[in-house]
Amino acid sequence: MSLNKIYIFFLIRSLNIGGTERQLIELVKGLDKNTYEITVALFYDEGILRKELIAIEGVKYIPLYKSGRWDFIRFCTRLITVLHRLKPHILYSFLPDANLVGLISGRITRVKQIVWGVRASNMDVGRYDWLARTSLRLSAFLSRFPDVITANFSASKEFHRVLVAIQIV
Repeated sequence: MSLNKIYIFFLIRSLNIGGTERQLIELVKGLDKNTYEITVALFYDEGILRKELIAIEGVKYIPLYKSGRWDFIRFCTRLITVLHRLKPHILYSFLPDANLVGLISGRITRVKQIVWGVRASNMDVGRYDWLARTSLRLSAFLSRFPDVITANFSASKEFHRVLVAIQIV
């Protein structure tokens, strides 16, 4: 790690085609590689956008090889080990699962700044299984703990704000 650069560690589930995944790729492409040292870590080593990420010069790619839904302890241990080794200044995660894991792992490893990327809007939470609903509600409850929360548009911000309000009531 260069002493003069700001080290950003991005965390996302995978790079399958989706709006959030595309935004991450475009953000990483657009960041000044002379100012930022960039690492992107994926829960799962998959997704059609993965090849595009690997082709971006000056960006490190780390697959965390999560083997499935219940591979939590081994996966988190691997992530914490990577964070300890890399010592990023900023951990920027996207979507509820990565936000939760990023918050906990980032605090354990004393990352200076935790940033959450909130992208969902108008989700019918009832259409998801119990684990996805729990993850979304837990992320709403814990949203007071990241240092910064970004939203790609006002509908995402409002959806998240409503979820937080529901959790508090």
